[in-house]
Amino acid sequence: MTLEEYDKRLRELSDEEFQKFNHDFGGGQKTVEERLREFTNNPIHERRICQLLGLKTEGEKLTEATIKSSGAASESAHSARLSLFLLAAAVIVALAPFAWNVYLKYHQYDDLKATILGASPIRGTLCTADIIFTNNGNRQCSIAVVNLIESYTVKTDATGPQKAEGIIPFSNQPSFTVKPNDVISKQFIISGKGNIRECGFTGLKEGEEREWRLGFCVVDSNGKYHIIKVPVFWITVGEKDMRVIKYPFVVKLLPSPSVKDTSLALPLIRPPDR
Repeated sequence: MTLEEYDKRLRELSDEEFQKFNHDFGGGQKTVEERLREFTNNPIHERRICQLLGLKTEGEKLTEATIKSSGAASESAHSARLSLFLLAAAVIVALAPFAWNVYLKYHQYDDLKATILGASPIRGTLCTADIIFTNNGNRQCSIAVVNLIESYTVKTDATGPQKAEGIIPFSNQPSFTVKPNDVISKQFIISGKGNIRECGFTGLKEGEEREWRLGFCVVDSNGKYHIIKVPVFWITVGEKDMRVIKYPFVVKLLPSPSVKDTSLALPLIRPPDR
């Protein structure tokens, strides 16, 4: 409480309120001027005077100012944190499209399937195969070639069973492309007078096996080769007829392990009923 505040407050009192103040404070009935001089000479009575008049001491004012200052600093710090958070959020929103494109660039993969509807020797051709290619990915997938692969298992007395493999290209289908979200149906034909069913037993001995596989060589979006071979029918000497897989049969061409070039072979994908 300053002297000016004390003076102003005393003069705001009515006569009755001033007489009551004199009575409560003590020291007899004094004038305003006498009370002011008394306070100037004895400032230790500040707290008592403030209690009677509803004023605040200088110490109380300082405490309040300190609390307010601390609150303002805390609010300022909170505002700064909020501003920083909003800035970070704005940066994230602004960079989201770019980040998503980067993610797609390095994490997207081709998803390519081949559904084999049928592959069999038909009179008038060596073999036909009906296949649907489905691209479920977001990139272009190139089919380099689809071949029929003839595999032999020949028994020899000296070295035991020997395996050999030969490629019979389909005569009517060059390489082609399955574009994003495409579904393409293809029929592959190997021309010839006879067919595999009729000539498959030729040259085989008892217990020897001859197998025909559809061979898919796929080039993915990154230019890497993938080779997948699927047995579709086979002959074992001693059995009455050729065996075939159950159709339709779905083959996942991509994603799959890549190879360095098209001359390399991967393990066979064996159908469940093989």
